[in-house]
Amino acid sequence: MPSLDEVAQEAAAGDEIKRYLSARGIKTTATLALLATSLEQLDRVLVKPLMDGWQVEGSTPITLTPSEQPIATAILHHMWSECRALWAKMQAASTPASFTPATPTSTPASGSAAPAAEDKAPKQLPHGVWNKLLHNYERQMIDNRNRTFPVQEVLGAELVLARLHWEHETSKLYTPVKLGELLELRTFLPSGEINPLSKKERSGSTLVISDNKLVQQEETSWQPRSVLAILDGLASIKWAFILVGLGDEVDVVAFFDWLVRLARSRPQKMDQMAQFWTSTSWKLAMEMRTGKPFKECIAPIMRDYDSFVECMNREPVYTKKDPKKTVREQEYGGKAGGKKGRNNPKSNPYERPPRTSSYGSDGSWKSSSWSGANKKEQWSSEPPKNEWKGGWKG
Repeated sequence: MPSLDEVAQEAAAGDEIKRYLSARGIKTTATLALLATSLEQLDRVLVKPLMDGWQVEGSTPITLTPSEQPIATAILHHMWSECRALWAKMQAASTPASFTPATPTSTPASGSAAPAAEDKAPKQLPHGVWNKLLHNYERQMIDNRNRTFPVQEVLGAELVLARLHWEHETSKLYTPVKLGELLELRTFLPSGEINPLSKKERSGSTLVISDNKLVQQEETSWQPRSVLAILDGLASIKWAFILVGLGDEVDVVAFFDWLVRLARSRPQKMDQMAQFWTSTSWKLAMEMRTGKPFKECIAPIMRDYDSFVECMNREPVYTKKDPKKTVREQEYGGKAGGKKGRNNPKSNPYERPPRTSSYGSDGSWKSSSWSGANKKEQWSSEPPKNEWKGGWKG
């Protein structure tokens, strides 16, 4: 199982939450998973003591401001859910096949109780649901013409759509959509080209060596980091929400327009913006689990500007690259799109190209080729000629 630090990093937990878990003696994934059997019990034994302020012997007490408490609650719920899922998978993998109870083959008599519904999200939409969802969107007319849904935004990501539809129509146990979840599954890029990430075959888990033991490790999802990737991720989630009908279209568009404005206002803080989406999406999921409509759930989130400012002041958690991770986990493209080079100049559509020229510190002109670090930059003692100096010649 992944360590508790890895789960905390995935949930964008801050230092205070990590210190609180350590002070409570919760240091492993299994401990947090077995601490409670329901969210109500988790709130009683773990969340509420933190909200009331936890006294640490020989150190400063752990307290949270009113604006930080909803985010901390969502993060603890997120970590507990992840730990419970990991514990269940490990238990299922370690159970011998001979101990699996046999499934009865007899047909139940008429009038008996219906079988229990599936407790896991399906991996594809039920038959006919895709056409029904498209029809619900496209039947609305503008200037006597039917609207057209941008299918390329979600095509190929039916796994996520099926989960959203099942949570909204059946389980009501909403979970957030990760910022890069749709981007790495869908078939096409916004430019119309084939998505390089969608070509990669995903096994779901890999075998790694930990403490001289061969253990199973879940494959981590790709995390967008550039401005363009963040905006594309928000756009894809917006269209998925509209298609599934998670809320009224006007409210969904207003919510994601607000997120886009925040992202554009901090173009140098994309790592923190990814953390902000993690906490915001968990708060939205927790609010919708109470049965409130989408509009009522997003209203307090959009008014809580202090949470956005607090998240922007955090240290980035995604900038440090792990050499043990694959290229696909560190950048958009890499192995999924093939090798970078002359024959594949668009393997990373979200990569920022280097500047072609600039002035040096001494005022001399510095020019460089598009290959960036592959060629040494050459300096010229003369600045470029100004063709406009002598006026227009024509």
